[in-house]
Order: sequence, then C-alpha cells, then structure tokens
Amino acid sequence: MNTKYLIIGQGLAGSALAILLLERDIPFHVIDRFDPGSSSRVAAGLINPVTGRNLVAGWKAEELVPHAFRFYHKAEELLGAKFLHEMPLVRIFRNAGEAERASVSIVESPFLKELNNGEWPSTAFHAPHGAVAISPAGWLDTVTYLDAVRAFLT
Repeated sequence: MNTKYLIIGQGLAGSALAILLLERDIPFHVIDRFDPGSSSRVAAGLINPVTGRNLVAGWKAEELVPHAFRFYHKAEELLGAKFLHEMPLVRIFRNAGEAERASVSIVESPFLKELNNGEWPSTAFHAPHGAVAISPAGWLDTVTYLDAVRAFLT
C-alpha cells in the first residue's frame, strides 16, 4: 500500500480526515504526538447551530449540523463506540433585554423553541426571563471519539 496522504495530528480534524480517507479506501498515514491536554481533547464538543447574543443561525447551519450528525453516527458504527449525544441545548436569558433581542430569532429560526416555565421542572433552572431550547444540537465526547479513532487506526 503506497501512502498517498500524510495526516499530521490526530485531533478532531485529523481524525475526521482519517475516517473519510478510510471510507474511500485511500492510503494514508497519521503522525501524532499524543498530548492529553491538546485543544481537541479538552474541547467541549458542543454542536450548536446558533451563535451570539441574538441567537442567529451559524453559517450553513441547516446543512452542516445534520451532516455532522450523520458523519459521527457513521463513525460510531465503524469504530464500535458511542461518542455523539444528540440533545437539545437550553439557553437561559440573563435579563429582559436579552430575551427581547432574541424574540425575533425565536420566530424566524427553525432551531429555536421558546420554553415556558411549565416545560421543565421548576427546580431544574432558574429562568425568570425565559429560555429557549436549541435543536438539533448536542455534544461530542471528544476524548472517547479520539481514543476510538486512535485504537482503530493502531
């Protein structure tokens, strides 16, 4: 097997590239200096389609978020590990101004659903100014993902 590509670093991007090359049966080699404190290993792994104070959709979020979920689910099957956790995120408004600024986004965004106080246990959140659920969203257990890719490649 002739190595066609050299991947420097087995972080989040290097791991994803390795999986894509594997799927296409393209020869590659990975060089990585394992660092338990690397940015990929300590990353929160949030998959969130909205950004900023006004909760606007991120660039191409309607296309990229579903693509990310498909990619990671397929990687879970390939690697025999569970590391993607799809779940709504909750954004609690800190004050009335924040809630007011977000009100336009709530109406226009396919990712946002306004939560009323009756929609969660009263002890779960303190949200006197309201909150929104963001979905689809979730988190990637980056350490489990990276370890699974490393074990598979080794």
